[in-house]
Amino acid sequence: MAELQELSNSFRQQTNLCLRNDWLAKILPSLREISSKPQSIRLYEKWLITHITESSQPFLPHDIRAITRVFHMSYTLQLTKLLDISTSKYQQYLKLGDKVSISELETDKISDVPTKRMYLLELTDGNTTIYGIEYKPIHSLTPNVLPGAKIVIKGMIPVRNGFVLLEGSNVNVLGGSVEKLIEDNSILPLLSRELDIQLDLPGPNSSTAPLPSATPTVPPPLTTTTTTTLSTGPIIISDDKIVENPSINEMSIANEAWLDEAIDQAVDEQLIGDDISLSDIMDEDFEPKVELEPSSPPTLTLREISHAISQSQNCLAYTHCKVFTLISKLDTTPALAWQLKAKLIDRENTKLDIRFSDQVLEKLIGFSGREFKEVIEPNKLNPFQKLRGKNGFISCQNTLKSLDCRLLISYDRSANLPIVEMIE
Repeated sequence: MAELQELSNSFRQQTNLCLRNDWLAKILPSLREISSKPQSIRLYEKWLITHITESSQPFLPHDIRAITRVFHMSYTLQLTKLLDISTSKYQQYLKLGDKVSISELETDKISDVPTKRMYLLELTDGNTTIYGIEYKPIHSLTPNVLPGAKIVIKGMIPVRNGFVLLEGSNVNVLGGSVEKLIEDNSILPLLSRELDIQLDLPGPNSSTAPLPSATPTVPPPLTTTTTTTLSTGPIIISDDKIVENPSINEMSIANEAWLDEAIDQAVDEQLIGDDISLSDIMDEDFEPKVELEPSSPPTLTLREISHAISQSQNCLAYTHCKVFTLISKLDTTPALAWQLKAKLIDRENTKLDIRFSDQVLEKLIGFSGREFKEVIEPNKLNPFQKLRGKNGFISCQNTLKSLDCRLLISYDRSANLPIVEMIE
């Protein structure tokens, strides 16, 4: 009994979760087996792949679905479903099942919208279910995140009748999965079930190509004669094999109308209840986190940005490019801000040296440079903090390796390098 209590207390200190004693007692024999890994690490790994209903005690406030305010939270929840509500279920099914050609999709009216993305997350503590809306891009949410994954939502978050409005800095994906949830709630089976379409599963001797798996394919490279390489050494603190994540289309909400349209789409498709509307998750006191600019910065090529810099002109512009290589190590400044320099390349094969802003890096990593130096690094022998740091750096690395999107770049004559201020 003392051993169970010690394990439970240690886990609670690391995750703020209370484990169920019956589950701990069930797995205790396997934890007692001789292993090179500490008990705390093996316990954490088993928890990641166990349904939260079985492993953990519920903790969400009973009235959270009625809350309409902004409040500070730090909750570890389980992802039950992950759905893109910026387009219809049927259109997503067609794409995933490869039922139509790209040309057909391009002429379809529905496909005019989903050049952007908005995820609906169904989250649970094992007893209470809440929904998260990807209000601003969350780079850590990729096809690699499977049903059953454990996710920390943290920070000052607007809550509207059970909906939490999330952005990258509010979400830390711990990983894991639950086999039964993968079987039921992976995107293709989920869409097939809700659309009442029977999946044509290939038999053992069938020549039919297998259905898309949870492992994404790597997108085609830019059309250029130069081979692009990303140096990964400086930011990885693990000898584990790293798998590249694909580039994904993500959205930044320009106004409430887009959010309203996406939620209406979800209601029409019966992804969420028909009693949900924009007024349920926003009120007159709520201000969107995206500030509307009177005019958007221009979109320029790297060549044009380089020319402006050579003329010592201040510059603020969007550009579409990818990371060619890193030219510095990920580190912190004396003020404990993140710093990282890289070389970008665009479709014209033009290269430009830049540095990423502290805000961009914090969102990619999931924690600030100050938190790393003052909390994570001093406690690197703590299995939870070590894994948290490792996952943050891996997430940042994977995003940079697959980066192929619009960036907002600023340059001031007083600066040594242009700065990436935002990743779309």
